Amino acid sequence: MVRLMLALCLLCPFPALAGEIDTLIADFSSPDWQKVHVAANRLVSLEGEAVPALLPLLDSHDVVQLTNTADLIYPGAETFYGHGYVINYALDSLAVRAGWVLESMTFQDFGFRSGTITEDKLFKAMRERPGDMPLEQAAGPQPKPEPVAEAAERAREWWKKSGKGWTRYKGLLAALDSGDFRQQAEAVIWMRSGVTDCAGFDEAVYKSKVEPRVRKLAASSPDKTVKSQAESLLREGLFWEKRAIESAEAFDREWKEKMEKEAAPEGDQAPPYC
Repeated sequence: MVRLMLALCLLCPFPALAGEIDTLIADFSSPDWQKVHVAANRLVSLEGEAVPALLPLLDSHDVVQLTNTADLIYPGAETFYGHGYVINYALDSLAVRAGWVLESMTFQDFGFRSGTITEDKLFKAMRERPGDMPLEQAAGPQPKPEPVAEAAERAREWWKKSGKGWTRYKGLLAALDSGDFRQQAEAVIWMRSGVTDCAGFDEAVYKSKVEPRVRKLAASSPDKTVKSQAESLLREGLFWEKRAIESAEAFDREWKEKMEKEAAPEGDQAPPYC
């Protein structure tokens, strides 16, 4: 587990390259999920550097229906293929999409999440009727997203109050200490399976500041999800370590190669990644 945190620290975010954030926002705003999720991960890893570019998107009324989603399960998807991963945000709304990244980055709950898709519902649907089916049949009708103005205002007020000197590591500690079950669960789930970066999260910090909080949640959280996720984090750290290192290195390599290719003059071959 400790070596996991050291690995994440060693993969701490490199600063944004010239013009990179503009490119990220363009990709993030596109309909192509393969571009969107790569851009989203990089924006999260840039931490506070990316927030000023995300906040204006909260005012957008644009609906950009995702394509090329593979097995992504989200409010707005039409088909459930019997497998995939769930993101309970109405990602076709550009404002909600920006809110998703802000909440993922900060471990805050501003109110952008609206989906009610659960693994229990999906497993039940698979048992009763294996094979592809409409997502609504598997997960039930999804509520229409509420207007995001209030959530957007909460996000802006949070940044106005906390932005100066904020880091994702501080956000992680605040979430673990918050008493808010959703924030605590998101923080622990990120430590179990996230591939985005958290600057300053090293071995000494984990042992002295984070692990005691995780142990406390595992021992006494009244919320089933928080408790089980904390127990799993403590129990399965070594298994996750290998997966996290491989995933983070692959993402880092993919993004650097993309930026080098776009920066290379037409007809020139981008230099190899090293």
